Amino acid sequence: AIYEITASTKNMTDLDLPVGLEKFRSKLEPTVKPYVKIQTRFTRETTLWQSKFAGFPYLPKSFDYPTTPEGEYLHLLAQINFDEVPNLAGFPTTGILQFYIARDGMYGLDFENPTNQSNFRVLYFPELERNEDSLITDFDFLPTLWDYDK
Repeated sequence: AIYEITASTKNMTDLDLPVGLEKFRSKLEPTVKPYVKIQTRFTRETTLWQSKFAGFPYLPKSFDYPTTPEGEYLHLLAQINFDEVPNLAGFPTTGILQFYIARDGMYGLDFENPTNQSNFRVLYFPELERNEDSLITDFDFLPTLWDYDK
């Protein structure tokens, strides 16, 4: 399943607080930051550079597909194209940010060293190449969900 991402900027000036936290409103409201609200829509097809959850990633041919140290391919968890996202201060306005995870019981998490990107990967491509001839377009090398049942 591929989920296309639609993003919009939200500014939380009127917090909807539970009754128990209402007494802290004056302390909480100044700490609230603008955020991007992500809405998903199931689709069968997305472009390689489109924001999405799952599916095939944007990946230049000059770049190796992310793997674990054992050589197992990581799975695209999410891809955010900043050209499609409303501008937020401190975030890029262009480029693609990707999150990959391993198909292990912890999805790549390492409690001993949480920034160790052995079984997960975070990639950022600041410049987009929209010529598909320069991108990986054949992902037949990736295992499917059915391959894991063997």
